[in-house]
Amino acid sequence: MMHKEIEVYVDDVIIKSKTQADHVCDLKKFFKRFRRYDLKLNPAKCAFGVPSRKLLGFIVSRRGIELDPSKIKSIRDLPPPKNKKEVMSLLGRLNYISRFIAQHTTTCEPIFKLLKKDSAVRWTNDCQKVFDRIKDYLSKPPVLVPPEPGRPLFLYLSVMDNSFGCALADHLAENPVDNEYIPLSTHFPDEEVNSIEEVVPENHPVWKMYFDGAVNIKGVGIGAILFSPIGHHYPATTRLQFFCTNNTAEYEACIMGLKMAIDLDVRELLVMGDSNLLIKQAQGEWETQDIKLIPYRQCVRDLSKRFKSIEFRHIPRFHNELADALATLASMLPYPGNTHIDPLEIQVRNQHGYCNTIETEPDGEPWYHDIKRFLKTREYPEHAKGDQKRTIRRLASGFFLNGEILYKRTPDLNLLICIDATEAERIMSEVHSGVCGPHMNGYVLAKKILWAGYY
Repeated sequence: MMHKEIEVYVDDVIIKSKTQADHVCDLKKFFKRFRRYDLKLNPAKCAFGVPSRKLLGFIVSRRGIELDPSKIKSIRDLPPPKNKKEVMSLLGRLNYISRFIAQHTTTCEPIFKLLKKDSAVRWTNDCQKVFDRIKDYLSKPPVLVPPEPGRPLFLYLSVMDNSFGCALADHLAENPVDNEYIPLSTHFPDEEVNSIEEVVPENHPVWKMYFDGAVNIKGVGIGAILFSPIGHHYPATTRLQFFCTNNTAEYEACIMGLKMAIDLDVRELLVMGDSNLLIKQAQGEWETQDIKLIPYRQCVRDLSKRFKSIEFRHIPRFHNELADALATLASMLPYPGNTHIDPLEIQVRNQHGYCNTIETEPDGEPWYHDIKRFLKTREYPEHAKGDQKRTIRRLASGFFLNGEILYKRTPDLNLLICIDATEAERIMSEVHSGVCGPHMNGYVLAKKILWAGYY
């Protein structure tokens, strides 16, 4: 009955119906459930046949969802905040009703800046103007109403330099559709879009590399294209046959493009992609907290050292259309006149891009040495810095040490034995020669070999 006839908030239950006749039927159905499981209700706290009522700080009625006038009054009567604690209190109240304030994040930006680290709270004229504008806005707040069948539903996106707003994003995320997947039609007739974007100069004197990854219901594909200073094109595309998220697909595409540039003996490279996360991590501006992306980031850093100079730059998706279209390059990319273009070779890869770059550490120890030592003695490498220590702790949480044998935990609660490159080569040699012992099978071997170079 949840999300159909009833809604549950911790220990509060609400029976909702569109008509009075339906409400009686829904109540009977609800009471039968309670009797079946011997649950009790406090009559003093029950109300029946209510057309309008306060709920979680809002007023719910046939009109829709409205703000509680007492909440509005408490905000309109607030004086300007004098310290960070009062600023946080104000922003907390505004965040609670943010869906009723148009462009909430952008509107409140001057107040958000007061929470910057090591900055004193100075209530400026801009802050007061924002505060007055919000108070005036709350004098006639909007009413949130549900969509009606048969009426067009328009979704408005507000994209700013510092914010991205969508009125229905939270609702759609919390209430996914259970129906089968239906492809989205991307044809919008009579639609015009105006955008102001930074354009990368076409006469840049160095090599340029564009990359992009695509994850959809049909599979995972990556593409990269190199442009020489004289206009030659070197495209490549690969279909990945292992699980990838959007971010890991972007890293796979970037790594493929960097390796192409190294093979072509490129010394100066400008790397451009529409993945802001990858670009910021490659520039060193953002930390890499996702454990799946740590080896990718390290691989990109190692490859970057092979160039005399390299720059990573974020570009809008509109300017990354060539890399995005590499999967169908033959029909979408026009032949560029008399300039040279390499033939397109579509590869199939069944292992991660960074696996082939990790064998043995410079000190001769296996790849898992630091993790194993940490689990055994809680000690870090001698010259490890703070972020390196945090990385080792994160990695170690996914491993299990039994005596001298290190295991990798898997999401399905299995344990994979961690081996070094020498043992992996010996096992593969046994497999190919057909002398592998009866206790080993292909499934176990495949998993053992996988962890020979995963980190």
